Amino acid sequence: WVEVEAVEAGGSAEASGLVCSGDSVVATSASVGDAMWPHRTLEGVSSAISTRLFTSPSVTLRLVRTMRLGPWAAELVDVAHGKRRGLSPEGRASYRLQRRGAREWLEDRRAAEAVREVCAPAIAKFG
Repeated sequence: WVEVEAVEAGGSAEASGLVCSGDSVVATSASVGDAMWPHRTLEGVSSAISTRLFTSPSVTLRLVRTMRLGPWAAELVDVAHGKRRGLSPEGRASYRLQRRGAREWLEDRRAAEAVREVCAPAIAKFG
């Protein structure tokens, strides 16, 4: 996949508020019609966008946004498997830091809520 390095100030991606640095472009509009074509290289994405804009005023991108979990996640797996009683002080600190960071950049609050629903009870119980 092609990772978005930056969002151009004043561009349509910034105006939409839907594209963030770090997102991955996994597909673009087909040259004609409503189909989406997968792409794995920058050249493929660039070519598809150029071709589409030659025949149409708009391009649709399919993006994927991932959340890289901190060290707390591995510790939490160990808690779930009974290998440890709780998160280390570093694990708790990384969880809190990531939770705060997620609030700042996640467009989809449901993802943050899902992380909270899964992790908060375990942290509260095993602390």
